[in-house]
Amino acid sequence: MKLLAVVAVVAGCASTPRATCGADWNALSRDRGVPKLDVGAPPPMFIDHVDIAGVDARLAGTLRTELQTRAGMVLEHAPLREDLRRLWKLGVIEDANIIADEGVVTFVLTPRRTITNVVRKGGDKLAQSRFRQLEKAPFEPSRIHRMTEALQQSYVREGRLDAHVEARQRVHADGVDVCVATNPGPRITIAKLEFPGAKAVPAKALMKVLRGKEANLNRPGGAFDEAALAYDELFIQVEYWERGHLDVQVGKPKVSRRGKRIDVAIPIDEGPSYRLGTITAPTNVDLHSGAVFRRSDVVKALAFVRETLPVTNVFPRTQLDKEARRVDITFEFEWRYPWDALRIWLARSRSPRA
Repeated sequence: MKLLAVVAVVAGCASTPRATCGADWNALSRDRGVPKLDVGAPPPMFIDHVDIAGVDARLAGTLRTELQTRAGMVLEHAPLREDLRRLWKLGVIEDANIIADEGVVTFVLTPRRTITNVVRKGGDKLAQSRFRQLEKAPFEPSRIHRMTEALQQSYVREGRLDAHVEARQRVHADGVDVCVATNPGPRITIAKLEFPGAKAVPAKALMKVLRGKEANLNRPGGAFDEAALAYDELFIQVEYWERGHLDVQVGKPKVSRRGKRIDVAIPIDEGPSYRLGTITAPTNVDLHSGAVFRRSDVVKALAFVRETLPVTNVFPRTQLDKEARRVDITFEFEWRYPWDALRIWLARSRSPRA
């Protein structure tokens, strides 16, 4: 009996209860967006005075500095819509309307409620401290949504693929309480990472070009970061361009999960290998017809031409022959100023006069 009791205690400690706000909290509301202004086609009227109503005098004084609508303007030419957008971007008003009557333009505003308390459940101290700054601030649902989404994505980048961060609200007479429930979840690591279809480039060479070695990302034993792999697609292609595979296609990673371990497969369609065809350059370059196309060789040749002819701009133009699997390269160049003007002047001076 004692042994069973110990096992039960250990099992209970092994699983952390899921953080939740509870049934007495409501889903986080959504911002309404910038209020729409519909003034129609008002008769010509000069503005005598601009006022702000619905907020206390201190806030009204701050908001008034943002307005571009001034006394003396014609109402239909006043930047009323732009002023509404400016006020909305400050994040302190929930709704707004404009009343124009006998030369007086009044911005009628509804201030946002204040966040009176932030309840933080789950997560580490650093995660909880991020939301502490919301207390006594205007209640902006969109801002809270962005914060919870950013925190959740940061957990996912750490390999916690089951991470979930949720914010809920509770409205009362004095303002709004906000509850943030943070569930990082377990860290999921990569058991195996393969490149099906890769033959011309060794898997070790492809693994080497993947970023994230220092952070232990996208490699066996490390965390999976799909966004980083999307960026690494270019570096994988470069490895193939060094071997003449100019049509290489890197597919979307396929992930299969087994508990806290995942297998990642990055499909590769290598395509054919191309060789160099006709090389046309203003000077001798170290490129030879029939050799396997290598991107680095073309880059070196381009640098050599630019160094040899510093008064020109050089641009390589390639022509692919897919049937012959050949690449023709022409180094096109143009003279830089003032040498282009000198060349034109010399050509004209040598031409026979009429």
